[in-house]
Amino acid sequence: MIKKGYTLIEVMVSLFIFFIIISLTLEFISYSMGLNMDLKGRSSDLINATIAIDFIQDKIRTGNIEPINNYNKDRLEILKTFDGSILYLKNGILRYSTDSQQITPNIDYVFVEKISNNLFKISVTTSMGKNYICYVGGGL
Repeated sequence: MIKKGYTLIEVMVSLFIFFIIISLTLEFISYSMGLNMDLKGRSSDLINATIAIDFIQDKIRTGNIEPINNYNKDRLEILKTFDGSILYLKNGILRYSTDSQQITPNIDYVFVEKISNNLFKISVTTSMGKNYICYVGGGL
């Protein structure tokens, strides 16, 4: 007599192999999602630093500025432009002139240093702890 069907051992082995494949697939998906979130954070961090540096470069190149780099009450005042407007950092947001004019978020520290008559050093530290440095020539 020929029996058709599967034995209990065959079913258990096939289920075991199936669950191993599923667990490996889920582990790969979880790893990929974590890596994606990390890259997204790093990309956002770099974009925010780039926006901050570009804004400061624009102010340096288009007119006379005076680096301040001092805390005044609850904000870090970075530089003052020829028209009296102040670029400052408050609550992790780079702002210009008024609290409502936000340049970019997630910035922890900004320092502008006058190296020579027409050369400035810009240093930006983001909320992820990365430090970005740029040298820019002033308005000639």
